[in-house]
Amino acid sequence: MTAAMSAPLRLMFRLAKYTPPLLGVLFRLNLKMTRSIDERGSERMMARFPEPDRTLLKRPEILRGYVSCFQEACLNGTRGAVHDMSLIARPWGFDLATISIPVWLWHGERDANVP
Repeated sequence: MTAAMSAPLRLMFRLAKYTPPLLGVLFRLNLKMTRSIDERGSERMMARFPEPDRTLLKRPEILRGYVSCFQEACLNGTRGAVHDMSLIARPWGFDLATISIPVWLWHGERDANVP
């Protein structure tokens, strides 16, 4: 499931699955970094993203929106973001193959963040 992910994202998924409090520490550090993000920092961040995302994030208004979204998600702490990632990282408790009704999934082909 995680083979296509970047190493930092694989680490985040492991933390979410096994030690969520450590992921919270990582999110708090990322939150501090986003408060003072500059051009160099945004270039480093974007380097891990697929090309369509990098193209969009080069637009200052899109980058500001992306950073604001993360900041807003952590406005009252990182607990919600950690919980969200924990839900994605662990087994869902059912086999997708058992779903018998039509389901449409919309997913970017190059999205390695949520495989």
